[in-house]
Amino acid sequence: MYAYVGSFTSRGGDGINVYRVTETGPWERLQHVPGLDNPSFLRIGPDGRTLYAVHGGGTRVSAYTIDPETGRATLLDSADSGGRNPVDFGFDPSWDHLVVANYGSGTVAVLKRAADGVLSDPHQVVQLAGAPGPLPHGVTPDPSGGFVVIPDKGLDTIFVFRWESGTLAQVFACRTQAGAGPRHAAFHPHLPMLYVVNELDCTVLALGWDAGRVSILQSLSTLPEGAGTPSTGAEIAVSPSGNCVYTSNRGHDSIARFAADPATGLLTFCECTVLPGREPRFFAIDPTGRHLHAAHQNSDTIASFNIDEAGALHDGRIVVQTGAPVAICYLP
Repeated sequence: MYAYVGSFTSRGGDGINVYRVTETGPWERLQHVPGLDNPSFLRIGPDGRTLYAVHGGGTRVSAYTIDPETGRATLLDSADSGGRNPVDFGFDPSWDHLVVANYGSGTVAVLKRAADGVLSDPHQVVQLAGAPGPLPHGVTPDPSGGFVVIPDKGLDTIFVFRWESGTLAQVFACRTQAGAGPRHAAFHPHLPMLYVVNELDCTVLALGWDAGRVSILQSLSTLPEGAGTPSTGAEIAVSPSGNCVYTSNRGHDSIARFAADPATGLLTFCECTVLPGREPRFFAIDPTGRHLHAAHQNSDTIASFNIDEAGALHDGRIVVQTGAPVAICYLP
């Protein structure tokens, strides 16, 4: 399995590095992809032969071809992101379009993706509006492929858009508690449930999902009682089984685990696992479902944890030393 790691070049990172993932011991670095500014979020296309990246603080989305035999990435092309500071993106169900959240300009853009992986400049740019100002931070397609969820940190709103012939149409907007700062979202794999991590108040929301409409059912703290450390929420992931939801805390520098009721999807706080590094802006569960990898932006490391049958994290170890890591994606 290969891992592609993006880092903030503005904070001491060197762009994208490609690693061979090992079960034990450090990951083996295979390639450094040079000449990139702040590749801050990464995804691999449906055929496993194209890597995409948005560039924090910039206005571009880049595409790279992947050699399936070696895992090495080569720059293919780039396109305009449809705004400033693109922070997240996702694909439509046909994988023919890419949706980008532009945090700096408060826009959501749709780009056409060709069969060879090349991107066109946006053919739709949606300007979000409201006070004190839009800050869209996430792009999460729903399991049916008919909708896209956009959490907006500035407007304390979770927007839902529907796909209509290659364009997006807003169909719903769910307000959160003022000052919550919704950041990223993840769907339950089996139940009609959506989970959102709020950056500013360190909470996780459990929301019912009904064909594009959402309703808040729960709001729980992502910090243990009496934590006392100023923190912000960052990333969220659901286990492949749907039994656990994980979120990361920056400041407390931990991963919170919640058990999801198998019948209702409602959450119960289990514990926080303190990480061996600072500022976990990003983490991911690998394709096997057996390991969680946390990227420590401020201590220049990535840690690997084993996930047991209950979903608890064990045996944390540093597997990568690299400047300001902020994104990881995998090629099985």
